[in-house]
Amino acid sequence: MTTSLPGSQDPSAATPPPQPPTVTSAVYEECAAADGTGCPVDGAVGVPGTFTVTPGAGDVQTYTYALDNGPVTSVAASGPTLTLELTPTEVGMNVLTVHTTDTAGDVSDPTSYYFDVAAGAPPVGVWSFDEGSGTTAADSSGGGHAAVLADGAGWSALGRVGSALSTSPTDATPGGYASVPSQDFTGLDTSESFTISAWARLTDASRDAVVVSQAGANGSSFALSYSAAAHTWSFDRSTSDADSPTVVGSTAVAQAQVGVWTQLMGVYDKNARTIQLYVNGVVQGAPTSFTTPWKGSGDLEFGRGLANGGYQDYFSGQIDQVELWNRVVSPQDIEGQQTMAAAGSSDDDTPALAGEWDLGDGSGTAATDSSGYGRNATLGSGAAWTDDASGARGGVLSLNGDATSYASVPGPVVDGQGDFTVSVWAYVDGSAVSDTSTEHTMRIVGQSGAASDSWGLWYTKAAGASEGSWVFGRTAADSTSAATVTSSGGDPTAGSGAQTDTWTMLTGVYDAEHHRVELFVNGVSVNPGTDDTGSAQTGGGTHFDWQPWQAAGPLSIGRGRTASGGYGDAMTGMVSGLQMWTGQVSASDVFLLYLGIPVPS
Repeated sequence: MTTSLPGSQDPSAATPPPQPPTVTSAVYEECAAADGTGCPVDGAVGVPGTFTVTPGAGDVQTYTYALDNGPVTSVAASGPTLTLELTPTEVGMNVLTVHTTDTAGDVSDPTSYYFDVAAGAPPVGVWSFDEGSGTTAADSSGGGHAAVLADGAGWSALGRVGSALSTSPTDATPGGYASVPSQDFTGLDTSESFTISAWARLTDASRDAVVVSQAGANGSSFALSYSAAAHTWSFDRSTSDADSPTVVGSTAVAQAQVGVWTQLMGVYDKNARTIQLYVNGVVQGAPTSFTTPWKGSGDLEFGRGLANGGYQDYFSGQIDQVELWNRVVSPQDIEGQQTMAAAGSSDDDTPALAGEWDLGDGSGTAATDSSGYGRNATLGSGAAWTDDASGARGGVLSLNGDATSYASVPGPVVDGQGDFTVSVWAYVDGSAVSDTSTEHTMRIVGQSGAASDSWGLWYTKAAGASEGSWVFGRTAADSTSAATVTSSGGDPTAGSGAQTDTWTMLTGVYDAEHHRVELFVNGVSVNPGTDDTGSAQTGGGTHFDWQPWQAAGPLSIGRGRTASGGYGDAMTGMVSGLQMWTGQVSASDVFLLYLGIPVPS
């Protein structure tokens, strides 16, 4: 006789669950096994496919499905089968998971449909603006869609990579733009899925500005733009080619920053009927529904947009590396735009120097920024120039530990919501941290906000400890009570804690896409990661679980925001050779920098 535990169902009376559904697709054939055995490579990233789901039982009420790690969606049954139009965004193995629920509420086991996806089609337009002179910018995609500079548009040698398009509108003049004539650019169809990507460096936050747009007869079909009222980036689409149309946008979750390079990407997914903005490789909120796409038939515009039949919203600043695809991009494409690595390669990132202070000026109250951006540091009254007695660093900046002993750079220098790297040589005076009865913290360099530093490099030594540690950390918010995530350690090259009374090179790398902070001491990571082959790479560090925030205050040298919200943790010692980059400096290049070899750009 079969008995049941109290409160349980008699197995003999249980209703068996519905049989799992089956899935078929003519475009994306199923793999014989999840490990890729017997797996044809079909379609491509950004190419939609039809998937037919046939239930294992006849009384299905609901289908529930998810593609890869995307959102879980439930739809009511409305026929003998379910037809899904899905667009893969992952190169390689993908999986569509489906289960059904019948009218009695019973749920089937899930079906996992594995299929292999080819790499997506290349961009239909690429403008790197590396000419540096002349009145045209070449399209390196192979399409030959050259952009023509007009109305005073020029060039800047300080591009994200190489040169950049430069524009400077005023109230009286447009200030320049570049455009690809409509008869020369027929490769983009904005009524279908597409992606637009660009790097932008905004220099005037007081006016609306368009980075890239596609013109119609009366308005822009799409625009990557900046709103002066909201102080945010957005990817916008209008519902019709008419005067004063409804504009639908996907908007950044954080405010835009002036004077820093920011990577922007807008994606329109026709199958999902959504638009999505990415900033510095990070998705900005949930996708926004957009159901009335139309094809822009006018010029492709760099630095302005069309509205109510007239051009407006001229961009102030620099624009670089604009790329267009006739498809939804993959995560690999998004990472490639953020890192500026060559398409399809595993090369290191391409960082761009954003600030460089030798800190050996020797006289005056300013430390020269030799990067070309002209962000000179101003010395506090307690900071002084001196010669390094050891002869290792020559002229350096000396800090005596009081409240006026610091240097300050107008900030921000980089967009702290994206990839960046900071490196500096520091010499901590051992006598200033010799008292073991108290805790010691000395701020070397950091990006200050209103109440806390967004990120920083510092020295810390706990009460009772015989050795201290170096730290690269980020705070979760501009608040005195915000959590701090750190990558910290001593000197891995010496097998000891943080050494005082000697020069140490500290390098902090922030990886925006993977949300990691990583500290290097004398060119070596204190907590390295590994790639698929087990080789060390930039990609270790500590995971940062919060949305990165951009502090708008100064870059502070020798002091930082403390738990009180004011400045403190003053440094006693010397600093030299401060550098900052947009982008990640690779682990190998950090070590070469320690050896005195400049970071390639």
